Amino acid sequence: NDADVVVVGSLPSIDTVLNRLKWDSKFDPSTITVVYLDRLRGLRELSLQLFTDRRKHGSTGDFWIPDHRVYYIKIKGLIKWERLRKRVSKALLKK
Repeated sequence: NDADVVVVGSLPSIDTVLNRLKWDSKFDPSTITVVYLDRLRGLRELSLQLFTDRRKHGSTGDFWIPDHRVYYIKIKGLIKWERLRKRVSKALLKK
């Protein structure tokens, strides 16, 4: 259901969203995927766990995914954060 997704002037940063998804108990991390652009293979999806594990290894290396390459965050298969159209779920905006 996209009813809770709104267009905003300024998206919350990917770090802000990932921290919210990781620590807010109302989100189930096993239902979350991160869609990013791989320069050679196009759009790719990783589970939230795999994505955050790759970010732990520093800012270089074969597995590092820069913030600007993240295009979508999906929860239960629905896009809840979208970089290009500046769309975000209201649930991710609440403090």
